[in-house]
Amino acid sequence: MADIWQSRDVFRSRPRQCPLCGGSGIPIAYGLPDPDLFRQAERGDVVIGGCIVEDYSPDFRCQSCGHAWIKTSRSTEVQSQGSLGLY
Repeated sequence: MADIWQSRDVFRSRPRQCPLCGGSGIPIAYGLPDPDLFRQAERGDVVIGGCIVEDYSPDFRCQSCGHAWIKTSRSTEVQSQGSLGLY
């Protein structure tokens, strides 16, 4: 199952800077987690985001302030609505 979330473009281009505080961001993985994904989450390399991905599901989470953001063309639209309040 890991191939599903690892193949997403978000894991190939990782913005590491939070648009709110400038802190370090990590990718959010969606789908059924396998043991490798759990190990990555325990190390803090990825956040497990659940099984369902919506258009507004964030791609990254800031390790400092917890802000979650989307790195796509729809990013500006979602961020203009304020914090996603997911974390």
